[in-house]
Amino acid sequence: MASPAFPPSTEPLAVLSALVGGGRYGLKIRFPHALVMTALFRRNLTAKEKLRSIVKLSMEHATNLAAFAAIYKVGVALWRGASATILWLRTLCCG
Repeated sequence: MASPAFPPSTEPLAVLSALVGGGRYGLKIRFPHALVMTALFRRNLTAKEKLRSIVKLSMEHATNLAAFAAIYKVGVALWRGASATILWLRTLCCG
């Protein structure tokens, strides 16, 4: 049986990396957008409320994107494991 392309020990690191990268990218994308949109359309808020809204929106987006990236990586890892098992069973059964 051939060795897997990605050893199982790298999978948790890939999930952690996706979690951090997704959060960082989500914050990088959402913060400027929230800043501009809050400045343009939320004129009735005080400066403190605007800042709180910007931070809340940015953190929510970063959290959602980080969770999506981590769940995706877990799914990919599970699929790799399942395909390796199926390949092994097919090889065992069919030769």
